[in-house]
Amino acid sequence: FLRERLLRRRAGLRWHGVVHEVIAIPAGRSIIAEDLWVEHRPDPARRALNADRNLRILQHSIDTGDRSARTLFYYGNELRDHQRYAEAAGVYREYLQVSTLAWERYTALLHLSVCCRAQGETNAELMHLLDAVGADSSRAEAFVRAGVYFYDRQQWAQAVPLFVAATACGRPADGFVNEPDYTYLPWDYLVVCYSQLGQREAALQASVRALPDNPDADRVRANIEITRKLPT
Repeated sequence: FLRERLLRRRAGLRWHGVVHEVIAIPAGRSIIAEDLWVEHRPDPARRALNADRNLRILQHSIDTGDRSARTLFYYGNELRDHQRYAEAAGVYREYLQVSTLAWERYTALLHLSVCCRAQGETNAELMHLLDAVGADSSRAEAFVRAGVYFYDRQQWAQAVPLFVAATACGRPADGFVNEPDYTYLPWDYLVVCYSQLGQREAALQASVRALPDNPDADRVRANIEITRKLPT
């Protein structure tokens, strides 16, 4: 994803935040260079030693009175990553009361649904996914996850419209983006849904759409051959 990397020292810009620092660049004062990138390859052993670093920093900020939206968002993320789901859910709910950043609120609702699922609160999980759809129906992630909610329960007819909606979403220009949700993943789920519903042609068409960028393309090709041989 796009990040600030080359800055003029005399521009007067400053980093903000205690972790995952960001620069608030004024409109019209930046350019995007698609041919330049930074690739991170952290050493796994060193990363393991620093697993709690961000959580400790954010906990200190919270303890000293920083309850800004940005700090709450990343504090919730760290708690979730450490599987402290009940605490993370509480932080996300507090965050949603103070934040106005659309894509970040959307992401917080997705993360809140994960926390609810981990605690067995399935009704709340679905509610937060639908809240995310209502917050921004142009993004695919919530549609895919809501589709998976019904897919896991073998409620194929309920899952289909959600996956189809995901396939209509274009990749957003801001915020965190889960690339498979905008390429092969909803089509991959649709293959199974259509097959279970006895819709052979729809399953074949979805299989073809599920091939590009799919890390398990051989499986999809095998499924196409199986589906082709099914009676019409």
